Amino acid sequence: MSKVLLVDDHPIVVAACRWLLEQDGATVFDANDIQTGYQAFLQHKPDVIVIDLRLQGQDLGGLVLIERIRSYAPHAAILAFSMHLDPVVISTTIRAGATGYLLKDSRPDELARAVEHVRSGRHYLDHQARWISSLP
Repeated sequence: MSKVLLVDDHPIVVAACRWLLEQDGATVFDANDIQTGYQAFLQHKPDVIVIDLRLQGQDLGGLVLIERIRSYAPHAAILAFSMHLDPVVISTTIRAGATGYLLKDSRPDELARAVEHVRSGRHYLDHQARWISSLP
């Protein structure tokens, strides 16, 4: 059973993701901003951190949290969760330290698949973005 930290500032998104991941057997913790996300990461030591890129009204505020976690835990499994299908945003996110990238308009079952990929140390790129060849 894996432990997953969801960091997203939209309660309905968190509730839906929590339900999906718990159906897959995960224990889920959540936070709604950068600071509480980092504190929850330190407290719960999750296997996977799912981070919304648009936190606290900042277009790519989640990058701050990705970089902060990555500097503390270089091997952390981080899945960026975003609406952006922009190659620049995706490559910037991967360079910042995300292990994977999932679009918010993906099929619901894709969330568990992406979480499992990054939990096992593999990179994950949403199928809609796989045409971006410059990413791992």
